[in-house]
Amino acid sequence: MFVFDYVQRRLNDLKSVLLVLVMCYLCVEYWKSLKFIYVSIKIKEDVTTLYRSVISKNVSNVTNQNLQYPPSTSKTSHSSKIVRSVSVVSPTQSFIADSNTKSRYLCMYSIGGLGNQMFQFAAAYGIAKHSHMRLVATKHILVRQVFKIHGQFEDNKTKCQLARRLEEKRASSFDQRLFNIKGKMNYFIGVYTQSWKYFKDSEKELRKQFVFKDHISNIALQIIQDIWKKYTKQRSKVTLIGIHVRRGDMINHAFGYRVASKEYFKKAIYYYSQNFKDAVFVVCSNDISWCKQNINVTNKIEFIENHDREVDLAILGSCDHVIQSVGSFSWWAAWLAGGTSVFFQWPAKEGSELRQAYSKDYCDFFYPGWIGMQ
Repeated sequence: MFVFDYVQRRLNDLKSVLLVLVMCYLCVEYWKSLKFIYVSIKIKEDVTTLYRSVISKNVSNVTNQNLQYPPSTSKTSHSSKIVRSVSVVSPTQSFIADSNTKSRYLCMYSIGGLGNQMFQFAAAYGIAKHSHMRLVATKHILVRQVFKIHGQFEDNKTKCQLARRLEEKRASSFDQRLFNIKGKMNYFIGVYTQSWKYFKDSEKELRKQFVFKDHISNIALQIIQDIWKKYTKQRSKVTLIGIHVRRGDMINHAFGYRVASKEYFKKAIYYYSQNFKDAVFVVCSNDISWCKQNINVTNKIEFIENHDREVDLAILGSCDHVIQSVGSFSWWAAWLAGGTSVFFQWPAKEGSELRQAYSKDYCDFFYPGWIGMQ
């Protein structure tokens, strides 16, 4: 019995010693893990600091060297008018000039026709530049199929899934709230955003973005050449006046569109005929039969038929001046062409839902310097 008790006590002592050893071992391993975590965090901080330093330097170099755009002018020479449609811009250029490595993303709507989507892209571009955000412009959007859109855009639309939505109060008016985006959140802005004020400080950059793809500009270039060669041997001896006539779906539209009348077009044609003795008029329309019957008032007029909308826009944009009708397509034709543009002064019926989309004087929509006629 005594021997048994003695053995039992020795075993208990051995268990105690083993327990102490195990605890010591665990303490040592725990300390090693803490040290490893500390070193890992330190390394991560050092790498992050170095990365930010490099990125900041690179972005600074891009800002100082690559973002020097030539000044634009409202009057473009005849030769440069055609070249502009087929020029190539370096894809390394970008409007992103923020040195922060953690970008905020700006998402945009992409709905409606070509004119609508040009407004959506241009407004988002201007807001992103103003707010030092990175624009999400995926490859499937219409403007990237028509134009040589370039730059450091985010192509991952998942950035927009949790973005905060901020819509303009009126579709064709300027909303200052979209220019006051603050904080660290991503934003999904606007719906139509049809106001030049959103991108008034980005016009030079946008003219480099809205360069037609070659298969479009080549067709337009050939048509333009065929037209002026009918009247003269030199492009500089003729002034091309583009006329866009939008009818079709806008006639008796419940939303409140007022379709430009034949009296308006005749008045606009007379205005250009008096100011440009070498004027030749180029008509693009979704109702060319109506145009031939109602505005064929001069022997120097050409009617463009059987082409896609992007080709029509490239043709109008290659003219020296543009007579608008109604809608965003006309607006962009005039903007692309530069020069003098006449617009239909009252595009919306008073009291209609469409009229509420504009500011009181329409000045948020129509570009400064354009001439309104009735």
